[in-house]
Amino acid sequence: PSAVCQLHCPACPVGRSPLRLPHEFMPRDLWERVLAQIKDSAFVIQFYFQGEPLLNKDLPQMIKEAHEAGLYTIVSTNAQAMTPELAKALVAAGLDRIIISMDGLTQESYSAYRVGGSLDQCKKALRWLREAKDSLPFREGSGLGSLIRPMASRTWYAARRRSFQKRAGSASSPNARIR
Repeated sequence: PSAVCQLHCPACPVGRSPLRLPHEFMPRDLWERVLAQIKDSAFVIQFYFQGEPLLNKDLPQMIKEAHEAGLYTIVSTNAQAMTPELAKALVAAGLDRIIISMDGLTQESYSAYRVGGSLDQCKKALRWLREAKDSLPFREGSGLGSLIRPMASRTWYAARRRSFQKRAGSASSPNARIR
């Protein structure tokens, strides 16, 4: 949902800007079209790839809509934009999995790759996510299991398969409607 990043990681075309990509966020109308097209045939939606998703102010709403459509939601982030309020919004939206890129055990080793980032901010983000999860009432199927729910949950995939079979009117294949 983002072609913008506040870091300058050496292997990333967004952070290094070698391609001179437009620095923009996914427009709301495009998101609505994408969700409408994939919600009946996808299992998972990843809100990341070469851009920092937390910079998109619409991310919690996008996650909520994808979650309500039955999609397993994943965000990968450098966590530099995480705040206690954003952590709570992401958890409340139903985020299933979050990957926080912590590429070092010391600030020195971390910043060799995450140029411009703070390892301490990543640690704070983890704490804020845990606090957000703990502050919300538990609901079955809510995201972030013990902080993150294993993606390959057999129960989750079995439930999704039954859902696809029901929609497709077929007991044979979860991909019957996918063309």
